[in-house]
Amino acid sequence: QSRRGEAACALLLGDMYALLQDKDQAVRKHKEALAAFRQMGDTSAVGYLQLRIAQDHLAGPRSKAAAALAAAEKAVAAYQVTKEMRMEGSSWMVVAQAQGDMKDVASAKESIGKACDVFAELKETSLEVKALEALTQICLRNNLPAEAVKAAKGAVTACHKAGDQQGEARALLSLAELLLSFDGVGAARKVLAVAKNMMQELRMTEVKDCQQLEARCDHAEAVAEVERAIHRNRDFLHVPRVLVVDPGGRQRLQQEFADFAKAV
Repeated sequence: QSRRGEAACALLLGDMYALLQDKDQAVRKHKEALAAFRQMGDTSAVGYLQLRIAQDHLAGPRSKAAAALAAAEKAVAAYQVTKEMRMEGSSWMVVAQAQGDMKDVASAKESIGKACDVFAELKETSLEVKALEALTQICLRNNLPAEAVKAAKGAVTACHKAGDQQGEARALLSLAELLLSFDGVGAARKVLAVAKNMMQELRMTEVKDCQQLEARCDHAEAVAEVERAIHRNRDFLHVPRVLVVDPGGRQRLQQEFADFAKAV
């Protein structure tokens, strides 16, 4: 019993160091707890500690993705033994995050697919959407906007299939925001209109978020119109400003100088 208590204390200290963003100490304490729980034969706790260690390695600006991947894969294996499917799915998501940090987006997509399969079997649509949102961010970090949009559309589809209208509306709003950044105002407005109508019918508070995105669309359209006007009139805009203000100014000055030269 005392060994379990010591292991639990090490786990708690590791979590505290993680909150304080002291990655090295968090890993050290979590590994102490891991060793103790492994000696006790607690496979579920071993899986949890491997998952925490993976998250420690991924935290902060200097991700240790290779170490995180190794720990996360061990977490998956442990939870497959204990048949804790929800935790297995969460572990696959951390595997994907590590793979994404290693620029291996193809493998990250496969891992997210496995997480989605687990969550779909559990009928946990919200977790399935969370996994697809994680894939969206992985694709964005790796400069793959088309793949990010595809993942965001997958979240909409998952909610629709599950009959989760509120989740679908939120997923549509997220998709519209993404489309505004990469596919232009037109595509974003179409998706946003559907999201807003759904939210109004469902009396969702996120309607205000739709209104804010509409304002951003208006701003983007205004900026685009200015840019189009500049492009249409680019030759005219290259004329010196003084001639734009007074187009006949140079000719009058030249004539006045010629008249002055003749008089002299």
